[in-house]
Parts: sequence; structure tokens; C-alpha cells
Amino acid sequence: MQAWVDNLEYLWVDTNCIDKSNSAELSEAINSMFSFYSRAKVCYAYLHDVHDIILDCPDVHATQFAQSNWFTRGWTLQELLAPKNIIIFTSGWTRIRSKDLLQNIISEVTRIPVESLLSPDAIRGVSIANRMIWVANRVTTRREDIAYCMLGIFDINM
Repeated sequence: MQAWVDNLEYLWVDTNCIDKSNSAELSEAINSMFSFYSRAKVCYAYLHDVHDIILDCPDVHATQFAQSNWFTRGWTLQELLAPKNIIIFTSGWTRIRSKDLLQNIISEVTRIPVESLLSPDAIRGVSIANRMIWVANRVTTRREDIAYCMLGIFDINM
């Protein structure tokens, strides 16, 4: 519905559009995920665990937004870094704000510099050690997924 409201012609949803039973398609999708996100006109981030939108709280880390597991899930690291334009929504599909308007809060929560949040090209100028810090507290359901979510961030292909 949101893509229709935003007058987008195409919509791609990673959780629905990848045939996980087809190993070749899954492998190609895993290798291409960062590229898909970076070429997107807009990426919608749905924070299922955020119900309110109090962002002007003096202690931003106490807000539902800052405590969302979206900031710690492995796969969402690519969603956070690759697209230039992200619009973030609450669990009720209430628009919070765009990534560029939330850059300082997101940077504080994730420890990712604002420059890297706003420009995928800036990531290549960040040391490997610092990029590994971004990955360090990420959580995945399968052990190998933590490696997969790093592919685009380190500009590698498997």
C-alpha cells in the first residue's frame, strides 16, 4: 500500500521475493542484496517493535525507537547502509521519519558514523576494524547469516 501511495511502479520485498528452496536463486540474492538496496529509489524499514514515535526524549536510548531490534538484526545492517533513502515506520505503519532526518540518533544507537549512513560510497573509506564493530553486536538466527550480511559492507561476493 505504501509503495502505491508513493507512486512507485515496482516493489521488491526480500522476505517474499526470494525462493529459498532454490539454492542458486538464494545464493544470487544473498550476493546481490547490498546492490539491490543501494539501487532502490526508497527503502521502507518496518520496525515491528516500535509503537510510539517519541524521538525528542532527553535520553534517546530509553525510547522504543532506539531499542528496536532492527538496529541489532544482522540482515538489517545492509538495509541501513546501502540505500540513500530510507523511510522508517512504526508497527502501525505510521511514518516516523527518513534516515537522513534521523541520522544523528541512528549514528548514536549503531555507532556508525553519519557519513557512512548517508553515503554507501563512504563505507569503503572506513577501516575494516570499524566496519567489524558495526557487525559485532548483530544477531542472526543462523550462524552463517552473520557472514552473509557483511558481504556488501566489505564489497565481497561468494
